[in-house]
Amino acid sequence: IGVSFNVVSKPAHQDVSSIARQLVHHFRTEGTHISIGGGVLAYTLLGIYFNDQTAEVELLILDPHYTGKDDVSEIVKGGWIAWKKPTDKAAAGGPLFAQNKHYNFMFTKLSADD
Repeated sequence: IGVSFNVVSKPAHQDVSSIARQLVHHFRTEGTHISIGGGVLAYTLLGIYFNDQTAEVELLILDPHYTGKDDVSEIVKGGWIAWKKPTDKAAAGGPLFAQNKHYNFMFTKLSADD
């Protein structure tokens, strides 16, 4: 179907911010989403803000676990799609990224033919 991917694993001891430059590069060169899975969660990463001088990171997270009405204002208000720092809480509660869990980031790439 013209899609390839690369998986980057983040060990449990490594902060998500440690791969921020890889994430920025992907969005600048490919522009496709990044699927994240690990621990007991799965997210879709739609964008990243990275401050090169302070190393501040914010992630535009789409949490696919929302089960309510198809109401964008409700989805945004509930934090199911939101800019989040890696240390923030997930929309369903609990940490966005647990410090003792391993995470995989799947970088999708469309083929040159698309």
